[in-house]
Amino acid sequence: MKIHVNYSFFQFFILILLPGFLVCQESIKKENSGDFNYSKFKTEFEKEFGESELIDFEEKESNSKKVFSKTKLPNWVISLPASNSSVIFAIGVSDPGMNIDSAYMLATLRGKAMCALLSSSKISGLSDYFIEEKDLQSGDIISSVFKEFNKIESGVSFNNSDFSVVNDTLTNNNEVIVLVSLRLNNMLLDDTTNIQCVGELSSSYIKRNKRTSNTYRADFYAEERSSFEKSDNHCFFIVKKKDDQLAFKSYYLGNQVPVNQNTMSYFSNTIKGDSTLPSCELDRGLWYALSSVLLQSYVLNFHGSDVIQSGMTDNYTKISQDISRVLSTKEMSARLLGIVIKNNTLYLNIEFLN
Repeated sequence: MKIHVNYSFFQFFILILLPGFLVCQESIKKENSGDFNYSKFKTEFEKEFGESELIDFEEKESNSKKVFSKTKLPNWVISLPASNSSVIFAIGVSDPGMNIDSAYMLATLRGKAMCALLSSSKISGLSDYFIEEKDLQSGDIISSVFKEFNKIESGVSFNNSDFSVVNDTLTNNNEVIVLVSLRLNNMLLDDTTNIQCVGELSSSYIKRNKRTSNTYRADFYAEERSSFEKSDNHCFFIVKKKDDQLAFKSYYLGNQVPVNQNTMSYFSNTIKGDSTLPSCELDRGLWYALSSVLLQSYVLNFHGSDVIQSGMTDNYTKISQDISRVLSTKEMSARLLGIVIKNNTLYLNIEFLN
């Protein structure tokens, strides 16, 4: 599927991350007017999620798309070596069409970020649900709104000797794919690297008079700092979707990577796994599909161990409004087993340990 939930650069990134959860944990106080409550709550939620930025991001898809020749993926991408408590294997992918040296460095950084996510992550989830009814006797619904926000955070420090690029390849789309490994739990020495990774997903589903509107947003940020280097190595990838419109941007070292508008296609000799796994179409590139499905897999396997829920209901002669909010957190780790390619769709084979 296309995920079927359905600047300065740093100013933009900080704006999204910092404000959200400070406001979320305040209890909802009932006001005199249901309309005022709903409007106030809706404004607060949209401010937290930054959904107003979706309007400025809309881009029309190109009317002419060239289909690239099919890209064959190597077997070490389809079926990764087995990870265990001592070593993690992951893959990293660059954006298509980059300079080969920059593409290799970006793919390696993304591979390190994936190792960090797989080793240990903290996921926090926030969801709000609004229902407004016009006529209590007939039960006709004017509108219903569901909004959800999830943040996945991870950080890992390791000796540089504990990380290695096991294999790499360059596709005919000029994407670099690397297979990486990270040894865990070794005593840290002087020559170390720290990886910080944050993934965010927000979505909203709005129904008014039988008309629906969906928005979706995914952010993936990774930063690397070395004990011997002053400058940091960072990348940022953002996807936004509104109904059938899709747009994404990618940044590496603060510079925007040119977006490839061509349709891409992939295949492999080996087809394994369950096609009911989380999936994403590959026509916009391997990293777009892989990162989207990876983050979505965490959300789908996230049930929340510490839950805070609050609610409010206002009843009037002709209007009923109900608002509920759920906040959840959980620690998670996982192991990437490989991917499945079928009908130019990527299915992620991932095992969650807790």
